[in-house]
Amino acid sequence: MLTCELSVNGRVVGTLTAHRTTRRDGKGRYSYGCVIRTPEGVTRNAIVWHDPSDGIWALVRSAIEDLRPEKWFPGPDRKEN
Repeated sequence: MLTCELSVNGRVVGTLTAHRTTRRDGKGRYSYGCVIRTPEGVTRNAIVWHDPSDGIWALVRSAIEDLRPEKWFPGPDRKEN
């Protein structure tokens, strides 16, 4: 299991937790259940396929790309949905 804090410009935007499952795809990749939880309690989850030989940062990058936390916080020119 991996747990790490995500921050942008010093502001904590969430915590990423990833659990490796026993599912493999035949190419050496495992499926990981990934969850990002914001300090406000908003959660997003996804299944990410990852080859452990690619390193832990590749898993973190894949999870962030799939979960797209930047869409959760409206910028000055975007309105909340």
